[in-house]
Amino acid sequence: MRDKTIRVSLEFDDWLEQNKGCKTKVALTDDLAKALKTADVVPVLKKKTPLIDFDFRITKSRKGSINDWFVIPVILFVFALIILVGYKLMTDLNTEFQANPDLATESKTIMQDNKNAYVNVFDKSYLVVIIFLIIASIIGAIVIDTHPVIVAVALPLLVIALLFSAILGNTFASIIEAEDLAVVGSEFVVIPYVWNHIVQIMLFAITAIAIGLFAKVRAWLG
Repeated sequence: MRDKTIRVSLEFDDWLEQNKGCKTKVALTDDLAKALKTADVVPVLKKKTPLIDFDFRITKSRKGSINDWFVIPVILFVFALIILVGYKLMTDLNTEFQANPDLATESKTIMQDNKNAYVNVFDKSYLVVIIFLIIASIIGAIVIDTHPVIVAVALPLLVIALLFSAILGNTFASIIEAEDLAVVGSEFVVIPYVWNHIVQIMLFAITAIAIGLFAKVRAWLG
């Protein structure tokens, strides 16, 4: 945990005028009032300055970004399945559209164009999501306060996270090898590549997050 000190200052003359002899009552903003309810307040009267300072500490506990090691592969897993299932439904719908003699040619063309664009759009979107998740996790590891004890448990959790990613990779491979998704899955490029190399990708992501995490802890200790 890391203590953060927040200092609030009031003009001495204004303070005396507002409180008229009361040494404890201070007009507070809503945010400050809420903060004071959960913090230790130590008022300090500085005679040589026209300020009355109220110092208090707010202690916050953060887990850092280690949980991202497990969250990222889960998000990628679910998002990939949604994309593949969505494309399977669109493919089936397009087949029915093209086989329906009552539909106009223009409608069939629009549906076919949407189907053709689906793979390109969502394949690239998947890559963007991966990059975004990794960068966001690295920034979070640097910005969020993290207790130094995290360092002690990071290494075994890293191994567990990689094993977890490998299990998800095997599960994903089994799903897309099913008859219903085998054909549509083969039309994508990024998604199959990611899940064929999910352990390597997560090793890179975890290493990058860990560097940011340990740099933050070192700065905390330093």
